[in-house]
Amino acid sequence: MNKFIHKTLLLIFCFASLSNFGNLKAAEEIGEWKLKKTLRNPIPFTFITLQTNSLFLATSHGTIETWNWYSNRKEHKFNHGEHITATNISIDGRLLASAGEKNINILDLETSEVIRTFKCKNYGRDWFVSSIAISPDTKFLAVAENNQTYGLGNTLGRIIIWNLRTGKQEKELQSNATFVAFKSEKTLISTSYHDGQTTINIWNVQNNDFKNVKPSRCMSSHHAFSSDYKYFAQVGVIPNKLITEIWDLDTQNRITMTTEEYNDVRSIEFYPKNHNILLLGMPDGTINFFDCNTKNQLKTLKCGNEPINQIKFHPTNPNILAIGSENTIQIWEREESSLWKKAKEAVEDIVEMAWPAKK
Repeated sequence: MNKFIHKTLLLIFCFASLSNFGNLKAAEEIGEWKLKKTLRNPIPFTFITLQTNSLFLATSHGTIETWNWYSNRKEHKFNHGEHITATNISIDGRLLASAGEKNINILDLETSEVIRTFKCKNYGRDWFVSSIAISPDTKFLAVAENNQTYGLGNTLGRIIIWNLRTGKQEKELQSNATFVAFKSEKTLISTSYHDGQTTINIWNVQNNDFKNVKPSRCMSSHHAFSSDYKYFAQVGVIPNKLITEIWDLDTQNRITMTTEEYNDVRSIEFYPKNHNILLLGMPDGTINFFDCNTKNQLKTLKCGNEPINQIKFHPTNPNILAIGSENTIQIWEREESSLWKKAKEAVEDIVEMAWPAKK
């Protein structure tokens, strides 16, 4: 009987402790995270792209370095030849696109050869490539170009769709887009920013029709899309307040919005298993798990003292990449919550003691 009481009290303690996470489901989803390894690259890098087995670092020297995810070693080095402004990898992991000041190269990762090169439009006339995206079927490349004279996405911009098979331009969309991504073969997502207003355009690339979503007007905003591009999150500053909101892009409705005291946020990312949970990269070197529904901070990862400028999830493994401001990449690995594990074990023991299995 004493053992039964002990297990029951342990179960109550676990549930009480887990309630600090907001709810049991959030606790189970988030689990525990431990630092697995740290990568330090002596050459500053501007972009990081993930594949199942590799990290791709676009450096300030105009090169792309490939690091093996498991061995922690640099495997390949590709020379783009100029400052890289954008990168993207195809869903099947076969093609890597990199944009520079003059050219956009398409690299076949299986053969390590450049199979296609596109010339940037109006090079030398204050235009630059801010974002590129390969379509899921690898037939098309979307390129967002902006005019530097007017600032990033402020007045002049366009999206060019190239055919990767023929090398010819398919169409040009008038949009001051700063970011592009394919949601499907037929649907292109783009974002633009002007005078404190972010706009998300959802394009039908076959007939050029589009619909748009306009989140709250704010300053110094950071954005993120869920991996399926169904949800969009914005964290930005309004007078003396920090606003966080999530939009459903299919219905064009805002599903959550919170305001709190101003706090500097450097980066955001969706938690893959729950679109209501955002990861916020902070200037003090921490990552905060924030539940937009309950307005609770669920967990904090202490990653060091560098501001967290990017947060990324591995496409298949339960890993978080925390990218610091000084060329440092921390890789965190998820474990099941120890309290949740104890709670489940206590339940199993109580059931066994109350209703012992027949032998």
